[in-house]
Amino acid sequence: MRGLGPPSAQPPESIGSLSLSIRRLTPNDSADLEKLAAHSSLPTLSDLRRLERYLREEHVFGAVLEDSLVGCCCLEKDVRKEYVSPSGKAWFPLPNVCFCGAFVLPRYRGRGVGLTLYRHRLEFSQANYRLPTIVELLGDGTPSSVDPDTAVGYEFYRRNGFSELGYSIDVDAGKILWLPSPDMRKGLLSGADSVVKGF
Repeated sequence: MRGLGPPSAQPPESIGSLSLSIRRLTPNDSADLEKLAAHSSLPTLSDLRRLERYLREEHVFGAVLEDSLVGCCCLEKDVRKEYVSPSGKAWFPLPNVCFCGAFVLPRYRGRGVGLTLYRHRLEFSQANYRLPTIVELLGDGTPSSVDPDTAVGYEFYRRNGFSELGYSIDVDAGKILWLPSPDMRKGLLSGADSVVKGF
């Protein structure tokens, strides 16, 4: 790694005796991100062109532990994708922020790295975009399933107010969760049903 990064880096957290920081990655981190992505089978992290775009947009968050990139997560704006809703096929609501590409090296799992990345990405998205947030979880091939490797993420999102939107048309058929924008949630709480028409 080229140091712990720009001033936007989060204060370090402890993982055992090691110091973990979360920061937004830039094109200067391309080689380190590609090395990390080589350990993942996630389609988002396998698409190097897509990763380069995320880096240019500073939409990749990296978990840096003792100067090594050990995990990442991404976000993408205005994803247009079909999914299966309870009433049939539908499209992600637009505009949106879509969470994707979360990965932690296996030897660092179960130590809070992934949850720290999830929390940071959610806080960033809520503070900067005020848009509905969508996350497509990896499934096991059964409609609306959650792969065991994704169970911790699923619990995190549920605890943070996400609800089920439907499931993926991809082969894994994983759950798709969404969190309405802060303005939508305000409207929902005040009983303004029209805020979510079409969602």
